[in-house]
Amino acid sequence: MKYLKLAGWLILYLLVYLLSTLLAWIVLVTHHFLRAFLSGGEFLPIEQFMARNMMPALVISGVLIVAAGFTVVLLRGRNPLHYLEFRALPARHAAAAVLVGCGFAVFLNSFMTLIEIHRFLPDYISEPILQMVTDNFFLTFLAVGIVAPVYEEILLRGLIFKELLHTVKPGMAIAIQALLFGLIHGNMLQFIYAFPMGMFLGYALLKFRSIWAPILVHLAWNSASLIMGAVLPESAGFGLFVLLMLAGGILFAGGILYTAVQGHAPADN
Repeated sequence: MKYLKLAGWLILYLLVYLLSTLLAWIVLVTHHFLRAFLSGGEFLPIEQFMARNMMPALVISGVLIVAAGFTVVLLRGRNPLHYLEFRALPARHAAAAVLVGCGFAVFLNSFMTLIEIHRFLPDYISEPILQMVTDNFFLTFLAVGIVAPVYEEILLRGLIFKELLHTVKPGMAIAIQALLFGLIHGNMLQFIYAFPMGMFLGYALLKFRSIWAPILVHLAWNSASLIMGAVLPESAGFGLFVLLMLAGGILFAGGILYTAVQGHAPADN
């Protein structure tokens, strides 16, 4: 029975994610059609429309997901801030979380550039996002660098992971939420690195007992990736990317060690 209950909650939270995304696109499509109809303008082809509105859709769906998640927790008679573990994080832990995220971003982007990952796995996400950085840096940074990390951590680590911890052992809970984290990215390339990073994010929440830890790691990871992709061309040189990969790897490995040594012991469920 407890596993059926767990499955029900996981399905509910995943439906919140899917329906919020769908509703965001419905709002944007409706707005576009009304605006074009009333002004006599042209209707954009679907591919062009989606490319132009990817970031607004991400922001809207993120707000809806957070609002829905908080509402579900409230309806269960719990304080969302307490339930989701929005506890204060000491400055040294926060700094370590930011360095871990930056280190992972630098290592990952340098490594993928060096091995020319696009030859093996097509990257349908990075190029459009980098183009959006050029077209509208503020909106893209808001959507990918801030909104996405916050709502993904609230959904995956705050709601889904918490539900898993009520039913299965911590190790299994970490693996399942990381698997879901990889799957919601929707492509094999991102799954390959989102899955192991998802395991670390879950582990960080367990160790520091504050959702700010994975949020800060995720914020730094996404933001550093955006900045690195915008300012550092792939033609920068083999040696530079090797140095960046080594530096990023050292930062990330050090962050894992810091988390293991400095973090608190997991709290009982």
